Amino acid sequence: MSLLPIEREAKVIRTRLSRLLHIPTCVNCGKPLSRYHNSLRCWRCNGLAHRGKTFSQVLALRLGNPQLRMVEIASQIGISRERVRQILKRAGQPTNLFSGPRHCPSCGKTLSYKIRKSGLCLACLTASRHSQVYKTFICEICGQPFERRMSEVRAARKYGRRIRWCSHRCQGKDLGKSAGWGRKRYLVLAVPKG
Repeated sequence: MSLLPIEREAKVIRTRLSRLLHIPTCVNCGKPLSRYHNSLRCWRCNGLAHRGKTFSQVLALRLGNPQLRMVEIASQIGISRERVRQILKRAGQPTNLFSGPRHCPSCGKTLSYKIRKSGLCLACLTASRHSQVYKTFICEICGQPFERRMSEVRAARKYGRRIRWCSHRCQGKDLGKSAGWGRKRYLVLAVPKG
């Protein structure tokens, strides 16, 4: 790992100051250690030096496939996602991956905003919610399709009614056939016996 000229100078200055003041420094990065520190390396460099099997497995998976999510790495190795995040942070790898532009799975449109849990674009999400809230029927009088809220459908089923008409006009036409002014009336005369 090569250091920038400014970082090199800072490391040299820290090392010289610590020698003058007799403060122990990290062998790798030159940062001053606390007086209670038992090792020659700081906690960050010590963690990188004494990495175990899990550490190397996580780094191998991340470097092999940079688009692999932390959940997938954790499930393959058998550790928690938080532990994967800690290892990646200690190794200097990014923990949040943006895999480029995301697309809506139903319409294929490129998403330019934060994705919801469903992963759908706003139009597809609205359409899917609309289909969950509304049900489509066909009017018995005019034959046109119409929509009713599911709450109305459940209430009609509860009381044993059917949803048959799209409007009050069609309802009036249908009911006028069997009741009301449109019904044919027959005058029944009482015929005297005899």
